[in-house]
Amino acid sequence: MPIPIVSGVRQGCPLSGLLFNICIDPLLRSIQGSAADHRILAYADDLLLLSPSPGELQEHLDQVCALASRIGLQFNPQKCFSLHVSGVRPIGTRPTNFSIGGAPIRTLTDGEGSEFLGKPIGFQLPVDEDAVASYLNMCNAIMTSHLAPWQRIDALKSFFYPAMAFDMRTNRLQKSAWTRIDDFARPHLKSTLYLPPEAA
Repeated sequence: MPIPIVSGVRQGCPLSGLLFNICIDPLLRSIQGSAADHRILAYADDLLLLSPSPGELQEHLDQVCALASRIGLQFNPQKCFSLHVSGVRPIGTRPTNFSIGGAPIRTLTDGEGSEFLGKPIGFQLPVDEDAVASYLNMCNAIMTSHLAPWQRIDALKSFFYPAMAFDMRTNRLQKSAWTRIDDFARPHLKSTLYLPPEAA
């Protein structure tokens, strides 16, 4: 016997997360199926579908849309995006159009990105110069402050390195950006520790 839903749960209610997970689990299992590789990534209501072909991805989008509508959920096409990358020359993105619920979704091109769980998603994304500048400024502020040497080292360990942890783990910046940050911080650190410039 179906259970009638006469009222939703409030934002922040302890039950809301659990109820949402119970409702969305069949959708996730349906898309993943028995595939050995990942076909869907999910965190709460943020979903990322993965597919080896455009046709299969559109099938999954249609399937997700149909399953979601059965449990009273609907997707906002304006918040959705697609990224079709091909390894066939010329390597890069392809302008393949996808739709969800009959509405077209935005297609990312080379150098264009969007975020999924705070991580930029795209192909050949430009370096986030604002992030690099903020790390360089933070390092400079700590290392040129009037703190005692041990306090500067402690501030680096407490604020500077943890601030970069997410970008390091998610590969948000390219190796050249990390090299710039390292080349900037290393001389300051050696000076603070009274080490010669050639010290390794």
